[in-house]
Amino acid sequence: MSQALKSPGIAVTLRQAALAALVLFVPTMARADGASSNAPSSNAASPSPEDRRAAADAYDKGSARYLLRDYAGAAEWFELADRLAPDTSALRSAIRAHKQIGSPPHMARAATLALRLKTRIPNDAAANRSADEVIASASSSLGRVIVRCQGCQIEVDGVLEAAPDLFATPGEHKIVGHWPNGQVASKAVDVRVGQKDVLDWMDVKAVASTPPKGTSTTPGPAAALQPSPGESQEPSKGLPPVFALSGAALTAVLGGATAVSWFADAVPAGNKLIRDAEATHVSDPAQEDRVQGAETRTTVLLAATACTAAATLVVGLVFTRWSGAPRVDATTGRASLLQASF
Repeated sequence: MSQALKSPGIAVTLRQAALAALVLFVPTMARADGASSNAPSSNAASPSPEDRRAAADAYDKGSARYLLRDYAGAAEWFELADRLAPDTSALRSAIRAHKQIGSPPHMARAATLALRLKTRIPNDAAANRSADEVIASASSSLGRVIVRCQGCQIEVDGVLEAAPDLFATPGEHKIVGHWPNGQVASKAVDVRVGQKDVLDWMDVKAVASTPPKGTSTTPGPAAALQPSPGESQEPSKGLPPVFALSGAALTAVLGGATAVSWFADAVPAGNKLIRDAEATHVSDPAQEDRVQGAETRTTVLLAATACTAAATLVVGLVFTRWSGAPRVDATTGRASLLQASF
């Protein structure tokens, strides 16, 4: 069994799963008053207890998706958690998930979130250095759009954004500003690599209008990156626990059969062969064949037990969707994934 577990591919997978699981259970620090130390310092109303519980649940689902290497799904849930109850641990995890994918749209999203992180915790030198690294990396292949306006909501290509400062992939993008009184202004911006486009709508005199039909009303990531309202709240990928449990049961059965084959057959047959040879000074070929057969059967059962145990361990740690995901109430702090850096 030890040889089966030392297979390079299995060993790497188990190490990665163990490391991710270890980081997953490191809790965030909370202030003495029970509020998260990562909460943004703004005049916005504090999230309700319901929103905080929903944010903790979304964060747990993002953690589960990340462990399954579904980085796009993880980014969705982390961003949803941050929208429901702003928290830098969720924001950092979302940045990390987008970076793991590495495609231009996801790198643009990672850099946009890094800008948000710098705004939220301007005095955190370590976080700002990490955010600057993400932004610098994105600047070599993306463009930046800054909108200056009074109390407007920014829409980019039909999706509302949480802040007027963002990164975008090269090409033409439609930027629309919406004001609470129904005013709207729009402009097509040709985003170019390394270029910063600034739209000044501080004194805009727009025609009264309402957001166009089909426009998303949920601020945050692009529509393709958001969990849809009707989406199941359970992760859609991963094997149910029955596979891992069945593997454990099969391992136990094979282990029992191995023990019976060795202690009830191979050992007694070998001892009889030795006693008969000592008494008659003649080896019995039939008894030798029986001993050889028992030893061969035991070896095969032992190998099957080891392989089944190794496969069960990998399935249980990496590919199983366990219902009991780690969860900590948001009022006291949640489990933190990849806190140190992104």
